[in-house]
Amino acid sequence: MVNKKAISPLIATVLIIGFTIVLAGITITFIQNVFDTNLCNEGCKSEGSSTCFQATNFDVVAVYNSTATNNTVVSIVNGNSDAIDFAVVFYDSAGASLNVTESTGLITGYNSTTVLHGAEAASVKVIPKAQATYEDCECSVNCGEIEEEVIIIT
Repeated sequence: MVNKKAISPLIATVLIIGFTIVLAGITITFIQNVFDTNLCNEGCKSEGSSTCFQATNFDVVAVYNSTATNNTVVSIVNGNSDAIDFAVVFYDSAGASLNVTESTGLITGYNSTTVLHGAEAASVKVIPKAQATYEDCECSVNCGEIEEEVIIIT
């Protein structure tokens, strides 16, 4: 006759309850991290959208094709006291996008910058971007819905 011993029902119950508590803690932590990440991203986008209204105070003062250098030149002036970020989209005569040039740095308040494209373009669109911070999140929001002006180069 073999003497088989098992764990007592009390110890088994304590182990099951312990595993359940650990599993519930892991699940709650995971769900909370997903919720916090989504809240942070949406809050940052919301802050960026309100900043977009301030970022659209800029002027495209010159757009031309330079035959001497075979470049398209875009000069942008910031009319804000705050720095702005932007992207410039260059199009060919058929309306196809040739290139998107992201700004390499913010244009500080009341200053200007020039963007060059290495070929001639038929039109350009300048899209302001807003840098936003919400709690611990930082994001860049495309303000393209506000500034949709396409400039035709003549």
